[in-house]
Amino acid sequence: MSIEEAREPSGATGAPEGAGAPDRGGEQPGGTVVEIELRGRPCTVASGRSVLAAALDEDPESAPPVICGMGSCYACVVTRNGHEQVRSCITQVQEGDSYDW
Repeated sequence: MSIEEAREPSGATGAPEGAGAPDRGGEQPGGTVVEIELRGRPCTVASGRSVLAAALDEDPESAPPVICGMGSCYACVVTRNGHEQVRSCITQVQEGDSYDW
């Protein structure tokens, strides 16, 4: 899976911008945003995004690695609210959560 594919929210159409494609930079059409913390920094992220996609958008250089993108390799594990071994590629962001790696 490429970085661009990991950044796509689930259900993305792959259509060109302006043709119904989701806006990857912010709120999804008809959707909402959530406030989270990534490595201690507050972030506003479109709801429904994976933790990995949010991390890649915020700081691609320090984001967890993109290997399989489907939760089987555990390369992208993060800590969520103090709970370790959360697979960031298949975990959706939740309002108020804190993620670290």
